[in-house]
Amino acid sequence: MYDDFLGYHFVERTFSTQAQELVKAIKKCVNRVKRRWNFVVIIIRLDGQPSLLESDEWHDYLAETGLTIEVSAPDVHKQNRAAEKSGAVLTLRASKLKSSGNLPDNMWPECYEAVAYILNRMATRRLEWLSPLGKLQQFTGVPIPEPRMAHLRAFGSRAYALNYHLNKLDRLELCVHISYLVGYKSTNIFRIWILHLSRVISARDVIFDKTKKY
Repeated sequence: MYDDFLGYHFVERTFSTQAQELVKAIKKCVNRVKRRWNFVVIIIRLDGQPSLLESDEWHDYLAETGLTIEVSAPDVHKQNRAAEKSGAVLTLRASKLKSSGNLPDNMWPECYEAVAYILNRMATRRLEWLSPLGKLQQFTGVPIPEPRMAHLRAFGSRAYALNYHLNKLDRLELCVHISYLVGYKSTNIFRIWILHLSRVISARDVIFDKTKKY
């Protein structure tokens, strides 16, 4: 999802284009805006996604929330220009991140989320050199609205994350997970891909080596 005014990107993972998955993703974005910034989403613009627009789940959600829905006309891409441009930017940047980190194809979702996280913190001319997140926090009265950037590291860098589940009886077990940086949860929590566990976790106690990649 994309906010036209701020240029803020929301990325939610869906595992299909079925209505249940799409409604779930939209709900998460709408609820996050309300919970984190106390703003109420009023209008959502959509393209003509039949699986969503014709579903009972979607109509029930609209009846519950009172959202106003604007649906673009078929084959009229001009109406969705901002959203389509946003999607193209996310795809291009995610591709470059994946390539720079030499990451496998199953890391695509992490790359998209990482790109959105970074773009939301980049200053833009349209917002008078504030970032989308900075402008949003300015609206909510945050004293220093611009987000911190010092925690950002080279994407795909090797990471050494503390192993919290270390077996103290096994003295030969590594006290860290050798992993790779694939995203951010906050300024002190990172998304790291642990190769030998074949999964991505969120970790706080991490040391990075930007000279080594996967």
